[in-house]
Amino acid sequence: MNEICSKLTASAGENGASRLERAKWTAVLARERKQKWVPSPTAAGIGMLVPAAVIIVMFLGSVVDRSWWKADRRSNELYMTPLASGLIASEAIIAVIIPLLVVLGLLHQ
Repeated sequence: MNEICSKLTASAGENGASRLERAKWTAVLARERKQKWVPSPTAAGIGMLVPAAVIIVMFLGSVVDRSWWKADRRSNELYMTPLASGLIASEAIIAVIIPLLVVLGLLHQ
């Protein structure tokens, strides 16, 4: 990382502008280096706001996806996205049908 910063600032000399550039590149490179260890803020926020039951289902889905990917990558690449989309859509349809059945009196809480 320091080698890259040295190469970037070697031609400009060691004045204030080059120090600023060195600081910028150091921050960028440090961020890239640590990025694989820092969780996504969006993922952390979703984890805090969404109920635990939904998070557990998401986790189990990722475990199934990873296991399937390790077992057979080709079929996983072909079928995982359509399967997940179908499960999400069917959950939304059920979320509409059940309240309708409750309102019509065909299903009791």
